[in-house]
Amino acid sequence: MASTMKFHRQSAFTLIELMVTLTILIILLMVALPSFNASMASSELRSAQENLVSAFRYAKTTSRTTGLRVTLTTDASTNIISFSLPNGNNILPDNTKMNPISLPEKIILTTINNSYTFNPNGIINNQSAITIASERVATLNTSIQIVDALGHLTAN
Repeated sequence: MASTMKFHRQSAFTLIELMVTLTILIILLMVALPSFNASMASSELRSAQENLVSAFRYAKTTSRTTGLRVTLTTDASTNIISFSLPNGNNILPDNTKMNPISLPEKIILTTINNSYTFNPNGIINNQSAITIASERVATLNTSIQIVDALGHLTAN
């Protein structure tokens, strides 16, 4: 009795094919990673700038609507922007709490003054520039300039 054996060829990847594919993927990742990193840094910088401008607008509007001085304080070590009233707390007369604003972690905040007070007439007590830079990309930074006593801001 003769038996017939059938051989079935299994299809699979060879080790060489797998190594070539992995090498190509690694090269693509190495090319794409710096671009992704720069994109993330740019997005964080834009977010920080928008948060900072919003914080100044909030402090100015709150001082004008409540008739109280509102102080905006920037803390470069924690990247937190906080608000306070003359009595030192952050609770408005209508019991609304002025919550602090956090900037993204990988942002470097540099300012000459860390405290800005808006008077009830909307006038700010000091004018200066605040620089926001990215830890991820050393050349990526922006500046916010308080251009006049009314607290008008320019960002570049």
